[in-house]
Amino acid sequence: TGRRSGLFHGFTQDIRYAARGLAGARGFTFAVAASLAVGIAATSSAFAFVHALTFRVLPGAVEQDRLARVIVNRSCGWNGCWIDSTALEDYDILRTSLPALESLSAKVHAQVAVRVDGQAHALAGELVSTNYFAVLGVSPALGRSFAPHEDGRTGDIPAIISQSGWRRLFGADPNVSGRFIEVAGRQARIIGVAPASLGGTAKGNTAANAENGTEIWLPLALTPALVPAETAADRRVLLAAEYEIQYVGRLKANATFEHAAADAAVATARIKDAHVATHQTAWVQVNSRVARQLDEPVAALAGMMIVPMLVLGIACVNAANLLLARGTQRARDVGVRLALGASRWRIVRQLLAESLLLSLLAGSAALPLMVWLLGLAENATGFRVLLNGPALIFTSCATVLCALGFGLAPAMRASGRTASLGSSKAGDHPPSRMRGRRAMVVVQVALSLGLLATGAQVIGAVRTLFSISGATDPDRLVLASFDLDQLKMPALAGEAFYRQLVERVGTLPSVESVLLTRRSALWTWGRGSGNSPIIAWGPDA
Repeated sequence: TGRRSGLFHGFTQDIRYAARGLAGARGFTFAVAASLAVGIAATSSAFAFVHALTFRVLPGAVEQDRLARVIVNRSCGWNGCWIDSTALEDYDILRTSLPALESLSAKVHAQVAVRVDGQAHALAGELVSTNYFAVLGVSPALGRSFAPHEDGRTGDIPAIISQSGWRRLFGADPNVSGRFIEVAGRQARIIGVAPASLGGTAKGNTAANAENGTEIWLPLALTPALVPAETAADRRVLLAAEYEIQYVGRLKANATFEHAAADAAVATARIKDAHVATHQTAWVQVNSRVARQLDEPVAALAGMMIVPMLVLGIACVNAANLLLARGTQRARDVGVRLALGASRWRIVRQLLAESLLLSLLAGSAALPLMVWLLGLAENATGFRVLLNGPALIFTSCATVLCALGFGLAPAMRASGRTASLGSSKAGDHPPSRMRGRRAMVVVQVALSLGLLATGAQVIGAVRTLFSISGATDPDRLVLASFDLDQLKMPALAGEAFYRQLVERVGTLPSVESVLLTRRSALWTWGRGSGNSPIIAWGPDA
């Protein structure tokens, strides 16, 4: 009947037969499954990490599918160079030029120096528009958010602190609202504490919550006092007082991203009119937050996949080679089945069932390996990645594709009409029958060499990132930078501070010598360190 002659009729029987065969060859099964598990775990872990960084949601924000990125770009004057910094007044232009957006917020990242009870602290901060929390749909855990008139231009500066800042600076005081701190020489009043889930909208903030993210939110009007403006020396083009402002808006209920993108033409024209001398190559983009995240780091993040994919490729080639060897040993069995009338598809299906079981075993073993690898990544980066739906789907797809990848060629080879009823020893076959295995060996060696070369480059790049130039052993160096400008410290007091700092550090028994410099000659993370670092080194430093 049609049912009995279907392509997958008797597939469960093939699975049972394959399971018995693999159970009888435990060494072979373990070798193949273990190598595949390592490759699948490495590739899937890298995918989970890249996916989490690229598509991660905004902590605490609501209805995130309605959030939009607004970017103002313009050319530097040569191919491949563009600028996305804008002036503070451009915020008003964008806010009134994009009617498809219900509201538009702005923010600037800043390192903020504050005084709490006379003690100075450095906090990672965000200078935001007063509607920032409303656009995200976030309400403070304690206190309230910014009021429309609290822009920080006059009177006390309103401030919202994170959960970590609340615990670290105020001992989790439930009555922290109303307390004062000093920011940029002015009094700032705490009006609220952000929820624990809010870690900011920065892509670089990889923390799962606010523990390692933004610790204080202040009004956008403080940007000139806390953030150095872009200059011609920085960008090689003449700019006004501009900053790297990020705009996040929320679509109206009946609007789409296409509507907002169409409004961008009006915003572009108004930006050009406002900056005739510098912005004639400007263009405004409006897209979903996911789309914005995709176009920035994908190329760099995808590079993380190269090494694990090579590992998986080597594992698949190794499995294919072992299956070819196993097929040589089973040539008599395959020949008997063909002689009894079995179709080639039935033989291929039987062998693919065996490959699928091997991949399923490897995929199952890969899951705990993935948990372990992601734990290592979390310890190294502070970024927590969970085995969510996309990661599990990728692992499942990788498992099935591996089964086809390493199982198809051996199955087609073993099911050929030249299958012999005679001896099944490898040496009894002509050289032409061994070409497939030899090709697999060549491919495996080539992939292994590629893996070694790529791994060496990755290790070299990591060492370069973490290395510090100079004749002194980096393990003996300790660097610390200080910026007293935001504290509005008088010049004489600043000089006394640095003098006492050098004297006290120099008296430490573990310090060999101390150096104070305005601009460090050392090279770290691809750029020179500045802001008056203190550099100390010694046998135990």
